[in-house]
Amino acid sequence: MTKYIVLSLAIVAVFVVASPSVPNAIAHSASVPTGIYTTTLTAADIPAEVPPEVIRVLVGDWEIEFSESGSYIVSKDGYPVVVGRYNSNAGRIVMTDLQGPLSCTDEPGIATASYRWTVAGDELVLTTVNDRCAGRNLALTAHPLQKQ
Repeated sequence: MTKYIVLSLAIVAVFVVASPSVPNAIAHSASVPTGIYTTTLTAADIPAEVPPEVIRVLVGDWEIEFSESGSYIVSKDGYPVVVGRYNSNAGRIVMTDLQGPLSCTDEPGIATASYRWTVAGDELVLTTVNDRCAGRNLALTAHPLQKQ
């Protein structure tokens, strides 16, 4: 009986050591990984009902930097356009715009948005849970954000 228990434990140990504990394709941490992420929006990414003057604002190179202190800075074409705060856990991020020329602060309740997030390699993928600001939502979800 003891031989069978030892043999069973040895077989289990081999499988545990041989199998990876976290898949390489998708990994989760306790919060959104800090750093700089980029994406580019083209006219093809913009819904047809968006007015031309808004399309000009949205099309371009976007960058978002998540800091360890819980703040973020969004830049468009190299210029800072939004400053905000965020909180995140193992699968969700809540972002609140505070200021900036493209910040979503012009209507009550529009400044805060929430997203589900995953990381796959160097890509941060945000999926909308709740965001009433169409421009922010499009910039953050049209494409995976590329870690720099």
